[in-house]
Amino acid sequence: MGLREFLEVATDQSASFSEDLLAELSGIPSDDAAELAETWEDWPAEHLSELLTCLIDLRVRDARVEFEAVFKAALHQPDARARTLAVDGLSGTDDRSVIGRLIEILKDDEAEAARTAAAVTLAGLCSLASDGKLHHRDGERLEAALTQVLSKESEAVGVRRRALEAIAVFAGAAVDRFVADAARSEDALMRQSALSAMGRTCSPRWLQHVLGEMESPEAATRREATLALGQISDVEHPDHRMHLNQLETMLDDMDLEVQIAAVTALRTIGGTAARRLLMEATHGPEPSVAKAAGEALETLDAEDSLGDDMTPDLAGSLVGMPMANLAPDDEAPDDEPLDIDDEDEYDWREREIVHPDDDSVHDPDDDIYLGDPGEWPRNN
Repeated sequence: MGLREFLEVATDQSASFSEDLLAELSGIPSDDAAELAETWEDWPAEHLSELLTCLIDLRVRDARVEFEAVFKAALHQPDARARTLAVDGLSGTDDRSVIGRLIEILKDDEAEAARTAAAVTLAGLCSLASDGKLHHRDGERLEAALTQVLSKESEAVGVRRRALEAIAVFAGAAVDRFVADAARSEDALMRQSALSAMGRTCSPRWLQHVLGEMESPEAATRREATLALGQISDVEHPDHRMHLNQLETMLDDMDLEVQIAAVTALRTIGGTAARRLLMEATHGPEPSVAKAAGEALETLDAEDSLGDDMTPDLAGSLVGMPMANLAPDDEAPDDEPLDIDDEDEYDWREREIVHPDDDSVHDPDDDIYLGDPGEWPRNN
């Protein structure tokens, strides 16, 4: 079973792609994917696009299937729609081998849809790099490429806003400036992406702006601000109770998507108080919100169970475990250790604290922070 069985049917371009047929491509090795790509040369572009679309849809419905080799093989297709679908199919990948090609598409592809898709897919890889789960050079390449795109004023707004969301996980004054500029943009979609980026920074320096945008007359803006608050809020913040009260208000928002965003934010925050609000939401009048709240509670329960199962002996055995996504030839020499933080010793309080009046960080006359959220530390 596998490629042979798929090709026997797929070469008939009048045949549809059934789930059973598509499943034959799940987990195929790169050599088989390359052979499959050779057959695409004789396919109409629409037939290949249909295949890639069906693979993406099946992956969404069934987490057991995996088609990364197929999507990687399609990254160099001459048809723009096929390239875009291939990039979409790699969303969520942790394979650092695709970074170079995705950056090429982001910077140089003629199709705006492909460049936009590349920025979205690279966002996940940026998160991995920021968390120390990729080689530090990968993070440098990603940040440099995204910076170049954001600095290109002629680039389409759709590409720039997704690039902004992707780069937000990398701390620094340059990133803060991109976010602040986007928050002042005349384009509503760019301002919404600025809120998304603020959430991805997880930095309380943006709290005042985020809270203000939760009062926006635009539902999409309230939604992004609500999600951002969930990512930024911290149980040790002196205004944490006020943040939860604000999310409780958003549970009664007139827009359904904002209500669901509030559920997502509470799930992200977790804790006893957030759980209590989620429990109340399960009895609310809107079925989809009640269902989302129930699923959020189940997720939090599962996370708690996982934490309970992590015995001291098991936790100790994980310390120092090598990372599977670093290839042997990418290992740093002895005199150049990998730039990876020890999460077991991580404490957010020990991160560099940046204040608006710190001349070593930025010009104090530059209104980069969109308002001072107070004396609460800003984590860089």
